[in-house]
Amino acid sequence: MPSSHPAAPAPAPAPRTTAWWLPPLLGTLAAAALAWLCSEPLRGPGTPSFWLLGHLVPVALLAWAWLSPRGPAHHARRVLLGALACLWTAVYVPLLYVVVTVVLVAMLLTGHVHS
Repeated sequence: MPSSHPAAPAPAPAPRTTAWWLPPLLGTLAAAALAWLCSEPLRGPGTPSFWLLGHLVPVALLAWAWLSPRGPAHHARRVLLGALACLWTAVYVPLLYVVVTVVLVAMLLTGHVHS
């Protein structure tokens, strides 16, 4: 027996973001440029090479941005992850200098290093 209720309209398809790759791509390019410009003091002779491992944090953030689900609901996450990767890349070397300086001063004041 046919239903007396009219058929419900089909839900409108969710708009797809065709350029889902744009925020991760821009974040990757900007972070790579910042890493090249900002890590120059770490590439000098006598600098421990493991200090460059701090640049793996932006790589992980950008990988998360690239591998996030595609769609308009996750667009803001990809933009935020790309921005965080660029921010970490820009502040990593100055932050490293601050930490090393604080540790050196603490060691000097406690008598662990003799000047």
